[in-house]
Amino acid sequence: MGGIGHNMSNPVAAGLCDHAAALRLRALILTRNRSDADDLVQDTFELALRKAHLFQPGTNLRAWLGRLMFNLHVTRYRRARRRPDGASLDAVAEPAACAGDRPAPEVQAMSPGDLLADEAF
Repeated sequence: MGGIGHNMSNPVAAGLCDHAAALRLRALILTRNRSDADDLVQDTFELALRKAHLFQPGTNLRAWLGRLMFNLHVTRYRRARRRPDGASLDAVAEPAACAGDRPAPEVQAMSPGDLLADEAF
């Protein structure tokens, strides 16, 4: 049971280790952040292994991996631009109560047991 680079029946798996350093450098250039670069390299490896059937043996594996990485990076960048920084549901204010939001007086007068009974609905 070898590691990623020992699967000779799959040229993508066999070549991942050979291109890891170049992919990490490219990821650092794209992301400008070590942690994000490491995540991008890992996600590129995962995608490459899932899509290995699409790789054409005899073509440039490094270029193919680089294209996968670039496409992943662009997708992440676009998603991040659509989502405001620090977006959280905690930051959303509760809407002001309206007079129409209060239950009718007959519902307010009911006990919790009556509210849960089938006939109340």
